[in-house]
Amino acid sequence: MKWTGLYASVNREEAEFTLASFTDGSAVDAWTKPAVAAAVKSGLVNGSDKRLKPTSPITNAETSAIVQRILEKIQLIDVRIPSKKQP
Repeated sequence: MKWTGLYASVNREEAEFTLASFTDGSAVDAWTKPAVAAAVKSGLVNGSDKRLKPTSPITNAETSAIVQRILEKIQLIDVRIPSKKQP
């Protein structure tokens, strides 16, 4: 995430604190916790129903949402809804 200007990493303590807000945050593998926490802190990963579902395969829709958030945050796309033109 370094090229995006977003959180590239967090320390272990910060990762534990960030992931503790999810009911299954402790199920995230130890070696991935800093990266997952950085993705959460950057707003790229939001979870669902206070869960991250770290043992479930990621869906195409979830992957697409993350890619869209990255592109929005680095300002390569703008998803603002255009205002309706007046007649």
